[in-house]
Amino acid sequence: MYYSNDHEVNQSRIFNKVQILGPFTTGTNLLYNIINVGYETNICMKGCTYIWKHTICDKPEIIKNLSDNVLKIVMVRDPYFWLQSLKEKKLYTLETDVKNKSDVNSIVTRPCKLRGHTFESPVHLWNYYYKTYLEYLPKESTIWISYEKFLFEPRKIIGALSRHLKMKSEFDNSKIIKIISKPSNKRSKGREEALNFNKNLNNRKRIFNNKTLNYIESHLDKKLLNLFYYQN
Repeated sequence: MYYSNDHEVNQSRIFNKVQILGPFTTGTNLLYNIINVGYETNICMKGCTYIWKHTICDKPEIIKNLSDNVLKIVMVRDPYFWLQSLKEKKLYTLETDVKNKSDVNSIVTRPCKLRGHTFESPVHLWNYYYKTYLEYLPKESTIWISYEKFLFEPRKIIGALSRHLKMKSEFDNSKIIKIISKPSNKRSKGREEALNFNKNLNNRKRIFNNKTLNYIESHLDKKLLNLFYYQN
């Protein structure tokens, strides 16, 4: 079972603007490409909104006051798989004091800085993103979709989007599936590769040593894990 809360948003409500939120490597670029190709909607980008995509929001009250006329879509990813993606952190703006950028065990347990904001570790960063969104985003105009649901049930994702966004007249379901099948950028796996990797649950923790696993398990927010149907 993969998390989404599409049922909590009025099923007949159509939005003409959409805002994409979530940490890097959670499928935000993929979602952007799908909406851009298949739907007649304006995607709120940096400049027209305080928060977008990977923004660290240090002013939660601003999130609370976001326009109700904008559909907020939050991308969620299994924290263990997300933490593994940090071995490529040099491709993003995450800063740590770890010299070996492929040493994910050290990166995961060390303090990090993202766009001027410091966190005790990337585990705490994952917690912060979703705790902030959950507390302040309005439920009646927010959809939560898991990265895993994109991989395993892409047609359900298209169905959820199509209930709330106006499809283009030339909407082509097969074209959308094709977008999902390809890497959204040069850093990403294609769907087939990602599908094979993620469906093998042994890959979820294999890269981490025991010390790192103990750290992750003791600091991950258990309420978030349960809400998103992820095991610790």
